[in-house]
Amino acid sequence: MQTKHEKGRKGEQMAWEFFRSKGFELERKNLRIGHREIDLIVRKAELMVFVEVKLRSTDYFGMPESMISKRQERNIVEASDQYLKHIGWEGEVRFDVIAVVANKREKRLLHIEDAFWPFCTD
Repeated sequence: MQTKHEKGRKGEQMAWEFFRSKGFELERKNLRIGHREIDLIVRKAELMVFVEVKLRSTDYFGMPESMISKRQERNIVEASDQYLKHIGWEGEVRFDVIAVVANKREKRLLHIEDAFWPFCTD
């Protein structure tokens, strides 16, 4: 039986494969800044995308994307701000969500572009 951590990595791998198929390059995986974490950072030309991946084995208790709290959004925005300042990024920025439902019977991936914005996290 897979641990929660292993399942999370599986979802992140599925998300990365999705972005790679769209021509994105991988900047970072599992970036930690303090207690904050960003699952994936991908880039395509002058666009940097910060990705939160949510994986569930079922949507019985709700869709995976609905499990992202405002606090989580705020943490991602704060961590991304620090990262962008550190690398001196001056291009576009986007915050996406990849929601995955994966079990023995099905694998569904939903990509939500512009899932949240920095000024909407309060």
